Amino acid sequence: MFLASGARVAVARETRTLDTALVALVAAILLQLVPLPSAVVARLSPHAQALQQMLSLAPSTNLRSLTIDVWLTRNALAACAAAILVFFAARETFSRGGVRVTARVIAYTGLIAAVVGLIQRESAPSLLLWTWRPGDPGAQPYGPFVNRNHFATWLLLAGSLTAGYLVAHVYSHMTERTGSRRLLLRNLLADGDALLLVGSLAFMALALAGSLSRSALLGTAAALAVGVLIAGRRERSALAMRVGGAAVIAVVALAVWANREALVARLDATLSPTETGRPTIWRETAPVIRDFWLSGTGAGTYAQSMLHYQTTMKRVLFNQAHNEYLQLMAEGGLLLSVPAVVALAAWMQIAWRRLQQEAHAMRWVRTGAAAGIAGLAVQSIFETGLRMPANAMLFALLAAIVIHEPRRHV
Repeated sequence: MFLASGARVAVARETRTLDTALVALVAAILLQLVPLPSAVVARLSPHAQALQQMLSLAPSTNLRSLTIDVWLTRNALAACAAAILVFFAARETFSRGGVRVTARVIAYTGLIAAVVGLIQRESAPSLLLWTWRPGDPGAQPYGPFVNRNHFATWLLLAGSLTAGYLVAHVYSHMTERTGSRRLLLRNLLADGDALLLVGSLAFMALALAGSLSRSALLGTAAALAVGVLIAGRRERSALAMRVGGAAVIAVVALAVWANREALVARLDATLSPTETGRPTIWRETAPVIRDFWLSGTGAGTYAQSMLHYQTTMKRVLFNQAHNEYLQLMAEGGLLLSVPAVVALAAWMQIAWRRLQQEAHAMRWVRTGAAAGIAGLAVQSIFETGLRMPANAMLFALLAAIVIHEPRRHV
């Protein structure tokens, strides 16, 4: 896909900093895998050798890697590189068109995934797609994901893009069909595409609320707030925002109401401190960050490091930090965190410029994608859903939608 797209990396002046930071992020993970003299590893990561010896029965050698688990970091490298290549390819492809087609495909895929997830939750809650039983006895499969919170992440991203595309569809009809608001509403109700988009959004919202993911619901609220904030700067599009926005808010409110009892129970559980609660996990992640502040334990190795650093509730292993930012610092230290922060800052700068410059219906699709990413950023305070390849790929597509520079209007 990357080669076929003809993507240009670090060529345009506007995206050079972003592209360079993303390439540096991949190079940093690769550096964690490179065998280095033991003396160098001891200087860069003083606690790595002891942790490596505890986790491996292999005899010590003169060459060591910075990561405490080479195999896990190789997997993380492949996933990260794949997502970045998808971003580069999608950005180049979208510059020639195809954003609306992609948005429709994601919307309809979300409809199917949501329906399947809702049915599976009721008929076979302990099986993945009615067939596979997860190895983790505490897993709560939902739809195509082993972890319901990770499925909620996918629904948050897909739903936000669908909402933006729905408003863009309303905006297009508003400008193409003159007449009263009553006539506009009648035309929209007779529009099969609009009704299908509303249905897709409704089922995704219902499935998201059905996941009972508190972090995803908080991310959804953040996405709505960011979307309204961006859209509020466009007074001439107020009607499209009211009609499309009302549909979005209505389906989200109905989805929450439909799951109100289960959600209230989940919120009550939040108020009860436990040994496996997020504050405990965050507190026990802090020593990892302190000991591996420069180069990290290795991308993808958080669970391995917790075999040593976890001191609470040994019956349950903390296999994720439940905070994307803390886990990035624990696994990557400054080596990975710096290029990641630079890439994010550069992307945000370009995204803001694109959202200000866009003057057509496409701005609503960009707004929806940007709102979804903002919602993900909030959810990531409590979850690590971006570690799932499906979520990372969808995130890459949304990031490309926001900042692509069209060579013609799509």
